[in-house]
Amino acid sequence: MQISIVRTSLAIVGALSLAVATRAIVPANAQSGKAKAIDYAQVNLVLRNNYCNDCHVMSAGAMGGLHLGTREGMLKGGHSGPAAVPGNADASLIIKALTGAEGVRKMPPQGGSMKPEDIEVIREWINQGAKPSVCSQALSDFYTAAFAQKWDDAWAACQKIASQKIDGVRTDFLAARLSLSVLLHRNDEENFYKEAAIAVKIRPVNAGLFDTIASGIVNPESKFKHRDTKLALQAAELAVKDSDRKSGAILNTLAWAYYWRGDRAKAIQTANEALKCHDAVGGTKDEINASLKKFGG
Repeated sequence: MQISIVRTSLAIVGALSLAVATRAIVPANAQSGKAKAIDYAQVNLVLRNNYCNDCHVMSAGAMGGLHLGTREGMLKGGHSGPAAVPGNADASLIIKALTGAEGVRKMPPQGGSMKPEDIEVIREWINQGAKPSVCSQALSDFYTAAFAQKWDDAWAACQKIASQKIDGVRTDFLAARLSLSVLLHRNDEENFYKEAAIAVKIRPVNAGLFDTIASGIVNPESKFKHRDTKLALQAAELAVKDSDRKSGAILNTLAWAYYWRGDRAKAIQTANEALKCHDAVGGTKDEINASLKKFGG
């Protein structure tokens, strides 16, 4: 049976959503009273930190047909129309949804509301005209290239994002998050490890992101010449912790990390634990069983 645990589809590239450590983004200059120019990258950070991209990302299954990962996606909108009206935040659907305006479905739909200061970043950007920027164009270029499977172009877009200096935004974190699956598709071992070294510093932890790192390293079909098993184990353990040990797919990645570290007993124990998880069905179950066979369990 073929064993392949690496999950590098563009669904993962788009769906990975994480909060990035950053300074507070303040849309107004407290001393002068003049509004500071807001870059779309700051809006993108707010949306990611509030997990909006978990549901609204460029894919066929985007909730409401709305893609919030790019400026163009927000302006185009979804089934209900444009999410932003440049120059008029009060008329913009996204602001109405975030503030619970009458007749508009409240967002986020579950849990608490977005912080007023976060909403203000989006509001100010829209009122300033929802202008494009180098980073907004690079994000758009990334998604366009990635979904066309033009991996070199997608990587170039990531590098463009990382090169930008934007107040309050760790663009290197954003670029690392986006680039990992792209680099696996390019079989670019050197740059994968460079970006992974940046990504493991991101807090709070995101299970999907760290599983991408770990599975990319421990995948038995990997063409990498060197397996950084220490990094793989670190990333896999963080992914398992963030998923509360409830994902069989992620536990299987951890099992492979143990295997490549020479601990077959832990690999077998972890793979057996993975089989008890709710997602251990279908192809995932087959992969776990194939792993156990390889481990000798």
